[in-house]
Amino acid sequence: MTNRVPRGITVGGTLLAVTILAALAAALASLCVTHIRTSNRVESAHHASNLARSAIAQAIAEVIENQEFGVEQRPEATVTIETEMGTAFLTFNPELAEQQSVVCSTNNSAGTTTVEGGQGRVVPANSVHLIAQGSSGGVVRQVESIIAIPTFPWALAAEGEIVIRDGAMIGSLPEGVWPPDEGSLEPADLVSNSDSESAIVLGSKSRVMGDVETPGRVVLVDSTVQVDGQIRETSQPTALPSLEMDDYDPKVQEIAYDDLTGESGSRFGASTGPGGGKKSGFSLSGAARHEGDFVVNEDIVLDGAILFVDGNLTVNGGIQGTGLLVVDGDISVSSGVSLEGATEVAVISAGKVVLKGAGPKRSSIRGLFYAEGGLLAEEITLVGAMIAAGPEASVELVNSRMLGQSIGPSSASGEEPGGKKTGPGGGKYYGYLLRKRAAESGKGGGSESKGAGESEASSFIPLKERVRVVSWFES
Repeated sequence: MTNRVPRGITVGGTLLAVTILAALAAALASLCVTHIRTSNRVESAHHASNLARSAIAQAIAEVIENQEFGVEQRPEATVTIETEMGTAFLTFNPELAEQQSVVCSTNNSAGTTTVEGGQGRVVPANSVHLIAQGSSGGVVRQVESIIAIPTFPWALAAEGEIVIRDGAMIGSLPEGVWPPDEGSLEPADLVSNSDSESAIVLGSKSRVMGDVETPGRVVLVDSTVQVDGQIRETSQPTALPSLEMDDYDPKVQEIAYDDLTGESGSRFGASTGPGGGKKSGFSLSGAARHEGDFVVNEDIVLDGAILFVDGNLTVNGGIQGTGLLVVDGDISVSSGVSLEGATEVAVISAGKVVLKGAGPKRSSIRGLFYAEGGLLAEEITLVGAMIAAGPEASVELVNSRMLGQSIGPSSASGEEPGGKKTGPGGGKYYGYLLRKRAAESGKGGGSESKGAGESEASSFIPLKERVRVVSWFES
């Protein structure tokens, strides 16, 4: 009997093997397709995110170029990006946002209070809420950011030379922070339009927490000098505001005012200061004018007032309250007391402004300081902005701190009780000042007065290319 060994496989076995191989091939093909699709989706998501980021960057550039971009929510306040990889869209116009199924962006850069933006976001004052949507290969990505825009990009700016010595400091103070605390300071810039070999001189132990910029040269006297940002020499000059004294003279503007000519500067005793409470000083409200040199031998307390002096003004004390001091000559202020955070003043001088205190931690004043004849700050902390805008007007800081901060008071009413007109155009004194700016600054010049509730400080100083990202979210 012969035993045969089976050779090969049966038809059923063959079919089974073929089925298994086909299933494996199909699974492998499906896996490859899934991988390709996943890779494509990842790539598309990457492109969509980049497009949205690009739209955000372009919107920031538009706001830097024109701070009013998007404020009025017009259709042209829109950023559209179209590439081979996809598209991106960002708009400040509610109708276009609805049409494109995107969230509307909000420009609150000139605001003095928070507002509600898209998706219920709280948009702080001096901020812009940007929401961009990118699309690529059917994948949609959204980038959302809130950026803070400094109303006053320079803590200190001058047409002439700047000298900082004896440990002086340039920085910025966040809104709502008072008294000035070095632990909470942020960057701020220093600029001089001088083209000299000593355009900016930084003395021993001085510090600039931002950039230093000038068409001339920057001198660091020794190794103790600290510049946290960039030093940019041989740069282009910066357009600074140019103000006309007559624009704030109530006599020239034919506005009702109190004539203080002949006053001794000490006729008032205790007065109610900002925020309530009694304060001792020379108290003013409404519009007032003094012909000739004026000496005040105590604090000046401003209650939404404007004081115009057709001569030199000497204050043997400090300045408190909210309002304007406009002097068609030199201003000298000396104060050895610490002033409260409620003080918000604007000081305009056709001559030189001299501010002296009893040390930067003991003496301080908050406001805007504009002088055509130069500025001297000694042993004092200044919060706000300091501008020496006259031809070759120089600045000297001696053991002082110049801390930039947005200033936008609202208490300077343009009307007295009963509706009596007391300010240019009937608007707010402070707003009128802050909006008055030279045409060469690039934002329209003009002296029109806006009504209550509009921007108080958005255009006094031209915007500079410095923004701060408050928040950033991608989805």
